[in-house]
Amino acid sequence: MEIRIKIEPNQWELYGHCVYNAEDIATSHFLLNRDFRIDSLKVDGCEVSPYIEKIELDDSDGYIVHKISLPANFENLQVDYSGMLTGKTGCNPYVRERITPEFTFIRWETFCYPLFSENTKQQLAEYLLKPGGESQIVIDVPAGYDVVASEKLTYVRDVNGRKQYVYSGTKYHSHFFNCSCAKYHKSTLPTGSFYLLNSNDASTLINETMVKAHGFLNQHFGERDIASNIVYAAIPDGFGSFACSEAGVVYVQQSTLKSIHAMNEIIHEFIHLGWNVPADRSQQSIRFFDEAFTSYFEMRVMEYLTKESRVPLYASLWKDRIGSGSFKLVPICEFGQRGYGDQSYTIGALCLHELCELIGTARFDEITTTFLEKYKSVPVTLDVFCQEYANLADEVNKPVVEQFFEDWIYSCKGYAKYL
Repeated sequence: MEIRIKIEPNQWELYGHCVYNAEDIATSHFLLNRDFRIDSLKVDGCEVSPYIEKIELDDSDGYIVHKISLPANFENLQVDYSGMLTGKTGCNPYVRERITPEFTFIRWETFCYPLFSENTKQQLAEYLLKPGGESQIVIDVPAGYDVVASEKLTYVRDVNGRKQYVYSGTKYHSHFFNCSCAKYHKSTLPTGSFYLLNSNDASTLINETMVKAHGFLNQHFGERDIASNIVYAAIPDGFGSFACSEAGVVYVQQSTLKSIHAMNEIIHEFIHLGWNVPADRSQQSIRFFDEAFTSYFEMRVMEYLTKESRVPLYASLWKDRIGSGSFKLVPICEFGQRGYGDQSYTIGALCLHELCELIGTARFDEITTTFLEKYKSVPVTLDVFCQEYANLADEVNKPVVEQFFEDWIYSCKGYAKYL
């Protein structure tokens, strides 16, 4: 598989050239961002015409599914496409994709792939979770621009006054390829490499804050030696922040680097790199084992750094969302089936806060450290989580902890104090 992307920031356009071997292709369907147009489609070098049919992908209407007739025993498919990203299409609208002279950002789902067996978003997600095959990804940009991508960089070469960043899709999921392009200002610090969007030197603040955050997490929730290997790339405000854990790349909004009080966002993404356990597939959409835990740890770190509690903020955010009428009051165990996973950022974190208050900080930290170590590579469910924490509590607290989970995880009784 070969993916070549030529970005023309000053023209606000992108040109894609993708070549897939027959073994790369699951079906005759492929997905293309609605902002792009197909310029050429070839099977074994011969031009073909796609049959284009609009197929709804649940709530992801930023894409068009293309169907082509693939002959038996063909060797490769070549797709050339181009267009301008408007920032209004994509599977994750909270992370805006755009091409501008100042900044370009492209998410994994916008690259062209020969995709899925069924025309649903769920099938697409399942396909994209599979490990990628042998592939090469090349991002071609004008001189003066830098690229930060969620794969390990193989090399950079100069070609005709432009720069080509070459990545291999063999070690990580090649499907999860995100990249940003800008005239970055790079700072290499003991806590990682930081690509900033302006020349304001915030390196001292960033380094001191990340050293303290890393030290706190190591002390309370198990040691992780990850700080110096991380790449952080600033993206404009309004684009969202997220971590690509396997590649060790974190994208953060530029404003989060301005002060300690604003750095909760970069700390949140840093926590994702080392202090989460994998969720069982049946419960991934609840978001408890990634976002509830991460938001709670973020709360603890920020309280340590600023000496201010963030509990009132989380409580207010959750209360406002419930008050908006967009969400019904349901137990945490039902968040996934209701599509309420985002509530784990707030009430999920408050659940862990209340559990810590119940059994004491020292004991909570001990149990959590043991839990994270035991299940660092073993998918867990809410039932397992509740059993582990109850069993690790002392005999006096075990029934109390079991009742706590009944109130907070399996019913809404625990939420009363925050309404």
